[in-house]
Amino acid sequence: MTSSVPEEDVPVPPKEVKDVIEKSVSYIKKNGKSFEERLLKNNRSNQFNFLKPDDEFHQYYLWALKSYSGSLDDEVKDANSDSNSIDAVDIPKPKDLEFLIREFPSIRERDLQIIKTTALYIAVNGDDKIKKLIKHEQDLGYSAQFDFLKPQHSLHALFQSYIKQYRDVSKAVADPSHHIRTDLSNTLKEVENNQFAILTKAYDRTQYLKQNKVRRKRQDEHLKQKRIHFASIEWQDFNIVEMVQFDEIDMVKELSVPLSREDLLKRSLIAKSQDLKLPKVKPTSNAEKEQEAVKHSSPDDVKEASAENITPPPFKGMKIKAAGTTRIKSKSTTGNKSAKSALHSESTEKIKCPVTGKLIPASEFDDHLRNILRDPSYKQQQENYLRKNFSYESNITTDQAFENIKRLMRKRHTEEHDGRQP
Repeated sequence: MTSSVPEEDVPVPPKEVKDVIEKSVSYIKKNGKSFEERLLKNNRSNQFNFLKPDDEFHQYYLWALKSYSGSLDDEVKDANSDSNSIDAVDIPKPKDLEFLIREFPSIRERDLQIIKTTALYIAVNGDDKIKKLIKHEQDLGYSAQFDFLKPQHSLHALFQSYIKQYRDVSKAVADPSHHIRTDLSNTLKEVENNQFAILTKAYDRTQYLKQNKVRRKRQDEHLKQKRIHFASIEWQDFNIVEMVQFDEIDMVKELSVPLSREDLLKRSLIAKSQDLKLPKVKPTSNAEKEQEAVKHSSPDDVKEASAENITPPPFKGMKIKAAGTTRIKSKSTTGNKSAKSALHSESTEKIKCPVTGKLIPASEFDDHLRNILRDPSYKQQQENYLRKNFSYESNITTDQAFENIKRLMRKRHTEEHDGRQP
């Protein structure tokens, strides 16, 4: 651990004590001074007496601590210099090795030879032989040995990679212009001219892998710091006040130059007061508003608006007097009308209410039924009537019940009226 030699006045402890000191120094540098205090508290067997200032080997401990920190700084500097030197030049990506299996699984030699032989057989005879081979081995009882033929097996990827390699080699043997034969001939020519050509390519590949490893480690560290910073924010202290929606126009619209804090402080009082004023809106008359609404409305909206503006017809039985005509009723007129209404009421036909049992004029029967069906006090009577007249359960609404009762009573009243006539 300690690369330099201690000074002459520093006593060197025995090997057992020296090993304890060096091991303790490494832990103290990693965990800080608190670890040294912990060692002193647990010093029951006097194994860590060198931590005490009055111990004879305390000077050696201080020297080891100093030399360890120096060597650690040198290692950090070397690592930083290596990373900087690697990042200084962007190393181009080397050509992929077609016949290299990077993640080679742990497998026995006999199983590997069976996989290679089977892959060569499939590469020559075609993929359709896989199913036949599986069935053949199942019939013989050796299906476990050839489980790698199934796609879900862990060694199936290795089997497929060997099939691809054997097919590429067979194509290269049959085709003189294949890229594998071309690359191989070029490599042989380079070796003839430079015996270190392959070694140089291997070194460049190693540097490229090392550079990628350093950059990947740096990216992972950066992402880790971002996650730590994100987790350190107390998000529950924030509230969403408003969400601003940006459309396509906002993406291309030219924005004004953003103001800095100094610009805001240097603004005059007049500019500040103008920012606080609300924009004035020109008053518009009702006619202008209607014209503006007509301009921006569609033809369907105009039709609906015109239909709404049309004066509705008067209600049935309602008389509209001419302008200037008095609405005060005279006594004679009132008396005549009351007499006429009495005569009319006597001659009006009456219908017996099926709920209350009362005789109701035919003209008022609809309103009477509607009021009864809406009155909660007659709910029980309504249920009794439905239970009496309908033996099955009904899911009709109140309006449907009203129409059914009205139709039934009118029919009954007509039959009774026809039966009374001679």
